[in-house]
Amino acid sequence: MSQLLSVLLAVMAVVLIVLIGILLVKLRSLRVVALSAATKRDVDNLYSQIEAYESLHHELGFDRALPRLRGNNVSPDFLRELAQHVSRRRPQYVVECGSGATTVVLAKALSKNGYGHVYSLDQDIDSANKTYRWLNEHGLTEWATVIYAEPIQYTLNGNNFDWYALSDLPNTAIDLMVINGPNSTVQKYARYPALFLLRARLSDQSAIIVNNTNRPDDVATLALWAHDFPEFRFQKLRCEKGCAVGERVGPANSEVKMLTNPDAPMAGKSANPAPVRRTANKRGTP
Repeated sequence: MSQLLSVLLAVMAVVLIVLIGILLVKLRSLRVVALSAATKRDVDNLYSQIEAYESLHHELGFDRALPRLRGNNVSPDFLRELAQHVSRRRPQYVVECGSGATTVVLAKALSKNGYGHVYSLDQDIDSANKTYRWLNEHGLTEWATVIYAEPIQYTLNGNNFDWYALSDLPNTAIDLMVINGPNSTVQKYARYPALFLLRARLSDQSAIIVNNTNRPDDVATLALWAHDFPEFRFQKLRCEKGCAVGERVGPANSEVKMLTNPDAPMAGKSANPAPVRRTANKRGTP
């Protein structure tokens, strides 16, 4: 009896080892398939970004490299969307929240149209100065104004937000608003004030282009805008980090109110000057 039991146990052990071996092989195969799929996605995305980058250089005629566009920086496919929109819709005045490579591409696209100007707001003095150097290197300072806009506090629907001071932003009708800042690490819904504060300046043919819409914070912001500003309809586009375009589809919602905190510091009254404030000459504007 004991001998039979030993044989059965031995057989069971062999079967168990075989099953474990099969399972390990299956798991390894699944891992290889998963890695292959992930690698294919990475390769496909890399190809798409290279294609977008080459398209920018070809269509806009850059004669030198753009700033670095990988990692946390803006992606080439988003820049191509900006360039194509400017070429197609031919805006006169562009306002950008957050400066950088986007400013360079917007300025270059406007210069290809032969008219227009971009005003770029930046809360970080180093970033603003870096953007101005890039514009200078590409010979585009006549088409873009980088504004160091220190954050001040606004109260919107009972909530406080630190957002760009607007005292140096010319009071012109905005045909295109590009939202690439502030950084979401600054505060929750950091980009939410953009439509509240600049809504009254948007022209009847205006459009809004938003970067990084794959992030949960910005997904929520788009939902809030859709609720508070039904005159704009947002459509998501296929970009590496997500992007959306808002088009005006109706009259403004008169019930939406914006209140500026009377206790907040006045815009433009900071002890620090705005060293990157640049005035466009006549060739940059119609």
